[in-house]
Amino acid sequence: MIFFEHAIYFEDGIQHVIFSDQLKEFESLILSCAKELWDKNKQYRLFPHFNGEEYVFASLLNSERVYLDYKVISHRISDKAEILRYKLSQRDNHIFVTRREKDLHPLNAVLASTTGYIWDTFVDRDLSKDFRIQHDVFGYFPSFSSSESHPHIAIDIYEDTFPDADLFNAMLEATAAVPYMIMLDFIKPKYKHLRLDLIDNCIYPYYFIYDGSLWKGANRVESPSADMLRHLIAEDKEQQTAVKRG
Repeated sequence: MIFFEHAIYFEDGIQHVIFSDQLKEFESLILSCAKELWDKNKQYRLFPHFNGEEYVFASLLNSERVYLDYKVISHRISDKAEILRYKLSQRDNHIFVTRREKDLHPLNAVLASTTGYIWDTFVDRDLSKDFRIQHDVFGYFPSFSSSESHPHIAIDIYEDTFPDADLFNAMLEATAAVPYMIMLDFIKPKYKHLRLDLIDNCIYPYYFIYDGSLWKGANRVESPSADMLRHLIAEDKEQQTAVKRG
C-alpha cells in the first residue's frame, strides 16, 4: 500500500481536504468512509486504513508511478497538438500509413484506420506499474477497446528534445503488451514530421513505436533504443544537408 498524509474529495464542485490526524475523530472517519477520496493530484483512490495503531489514508497500489516528464510543453508544441487534434476530429476517418522509402521499402503499409475515433490533447496514460506519461495527442475507439483493428494511437511532438532511455524503454514495453501506436512528430528537423494529406485522407508518420519496436517507415529498426533514435535523426539531418548542397 501507499500511504498519504491527507486526502481530498469534492462536494458541489468544491474541493475539501481531510488530514490523517482528523481520522481520530469519529465524525471525520465516518465522513471519509462515505466520500470518494483521492490524493492531491487525483491519481490514486484513497480510503481510511487502520495500520494497527491509528487510521491513515492509503491506496491499494504498492508503489507510486513515476511521471516521465521529459519535455517542456512550449507554445509551438501546444499549438501543433491543437491543430492535429482539430484536423483529426474534422473527419470521421483517417488512415495512418507508413512513409515510402525509395531504397528500403517502396510500398506503403496501412497501420490503422480511425473511423469513429475520439481525439484529445495532453492525455495522461499509465504505461506500466512504474511509469506514467502525458501524450500530446491521443486517439481511441469510443468503446475504448484495444485491438489490432482499433489500437490506441498517440502522437508525441518534439521540438528540441528526444525521449530519454527510461521513457523510450517504457514506450517499447507498453506497445509490446497491447495494440498501441506512438507516432513521433518532430518540429526540428521538420522534414521528419508526421505528414497529414487531407486530399487522400492519409497520415504518414516517419518514425513511430509499435509492437515493442522503433519503426522507420515500414522497416523495423534493429536494436531500438533512445540513442539509436538520436543516431537515425542525426543521419537523416546529414543526408538532407548533403542533398541541399547538391
